[in-house]
Amino acid sequence: MSSDDDEKDPLIAGSEGINYDSTISKYTRTPSVESYILTDKERKRSIRVIYANAFIGSISFSIVMASLWPFLQKLDHEVSESFLGWVNAGYSFAQMVSGIFMGYWCEKRNAKEPIFVSIILLAAGSLLYSYAETFGKKGIWVVLGGRVLLGTSAGVVAVSRAVGAQLSTLEERSGVMAQLALWQAIGFSIGPAFQAMAKPIGSNEYEIKAIKMYINVFTLPGFFMIILSIINFVLVALYFKENVHAKEKMKKESRRLRRQSTSFEPLDTTIVFTCLLLWFIALSIFALNETILSPVVMNEYAWTRKQTVFNTSILLSVAGVIAIICFLAIAPLEKKFGGKNVLAFGYFLMLVGFVIYLPWGPGYPKLTHEVLNFQNGTQVVNEVVEGDGGCPYHYDWCRNTPKLHFAQFLTAATLVGIGYPIAAVLLSTLYSKVIGPFPQGKYMGWLTGTGSLARVVGPIYVTAVYQKGGIRWTSVSICLLLTITMCIFAFFWKRLVPYNERFRTKSRLSSVTA
Repeated sequence: MSSDDDEKDPLIAGSEGINYDSTISKYTRTPSVESYILTDKERKRSIRVIYANAFIGSISFSIVMASLWPFLQKLDHEVSESFLGWVNAGYSFAQMVSGIFMGYWCEKRNAKEPIFVSIILLAAGSLLYSYAETFGKKGIWVVLGGRVLLGTSAGVVAVSRAVGAQLSTLEERSGVMAQLALWQAIGFSIGPAFQAMAKPIGSNEYEIKAIKMYINVFTLPGFFMIILSIINFVLVALYFKENVHAKEKMKKESRRLRRQSTSFEPLDTTIVFTCLLLWFIALSIFALNETILSPVVMNEYAWTRKQTVFNTSILLSVAGVIAIICFLAIAPLEKKFGGKNVLAFGYFLMLVGFVIYLPWGPGYPKLTHEVLNFQNGTQVVNEVVEGDGGCPYHYDWCRNTPKLHFAQFLTAATLVGIGYPIAAVLLSTLYSKVIGPFPQGKYMGWLTGTGSLARVVGPIYVTAVYQKGGIRWTSVSICLLLTITMCIFAFFWKRLVPYNERFRTKSRLSSVTA
């Protein structure tokens, strides 16, 4: 089979015996003729439905990012940053488990079933989250439960990546993966914007006593996600198609060729696990921003809850727009400089960003409590009004760590916001190509599970370090982690290549030595 044919085979690129007709998007197997049922129009429409599913899923994740911490404080003013870390970790742990499970589910049965289940879980989690205020202080545990359901729903991203890889040719795959990441980024940026649009409600709260429902700036996003879940369900039911029968035939053909071909190149498991390690680190970096962004701005700049919800929504929306621009720029950058070079540059930008995150002042953050000593020995505690920001007085670092200048914060956040999407898209694309003819659903489940594990460990770790040492020691630890990452990347540089390239290289060497 020619290299051109390899580039056009979506399921078992690099294997012999499968041909692809790009004019009608049907597959035939020599010497007999067996058609792949989906037409080119149906195939591309199914891919677009996957984009929409990823887009809505990203909105569900980001729409509460700005308001989650203030909402928890509203439910229980004694809640700590550590509990916020556990809430985010609960989401990610659920995604880790469900991502692996849904990847296998997609591989063994079909993609539609896990997609439908994820949509139902998305609606249920959103409803539970929006009802948290009904339970008073115990509502923080209801929020945790809602986020766990939402995280379970988010495991469907493994299915999205697998379907995108299976339905696209190798020529299209970089574009499809980039488009998938692009729509995730658009959803990620629009989510906080929807939260910001709820600002006119302000501190007002409306109660529907018949169903014990509270509608306010914190609960409105959950009800909005229920509407989007219904739309998503209809789109998948009407327009998403896959040919499980043909897919199974092609998988069996791939396995047969592996058994019969003495020159078949096995999967490079070392590089697979290297990609998973790099992915774990990239998602850990993302976990830092998603977890402590609100506490940082409240502590460093004394923003109130209302200011935090609105301003952070704007910041996250801008970050999403930056990510979208990055995704659009990836294809030409990859073509000009090479995918691995651009990928390394993405990690380097994140490293520079966290170096800039190191606080140098001037001044120190405003404390939430100040002890005023008078000459007669009297001590008066000057407390901020409930809901105001400021650095907690019981954190030692608040009194000896300089303030993070706001311009410095914006510069660092921008560099990280550029570096992360570049690394995420190119690494997931490279990983898909490294897998080659092997089961995409299974290995994409691994990728999703690894990313979710990073977002379990990341929030717990970062909130613990932040509470003990503030943004300074948090940044130092991330800088060390990124330095180690770039060393690993450099060590395996020559082996980080697509399966087809490695297969053809081995075939040429075999023909020369024969």
